[in-house]
Amino acid sequence: MSARKQEIRRLSDSSAPARREWLQRAAYFHEEDVRYLKFLIPEGARVLELGCGTGDLLADLKPSFGVGFDSAKA
Repeated sequence: MSARKQEIRRLSDSSAPARREWLQRAAYFHEEDVRYLKFLIPEGARVLELGCGTGDLLADLKPSFGVGFDSAKA
């Protein structure tokens, strides 16, 4: 793995534990984001979410089949 990719992974891993706190601090933005994505993606669709973090967004979309992947260590 390149040094650049290693640094990106290190930064992602170091910020993962604080993810829930940031979601709460910016709750209005994230609620609007979910509302817009629900408008674009109908309930029951098949969804692949890359960089899913906690998986909350994937769960909120209520897919018929959903897969989330995140390489960060949370």
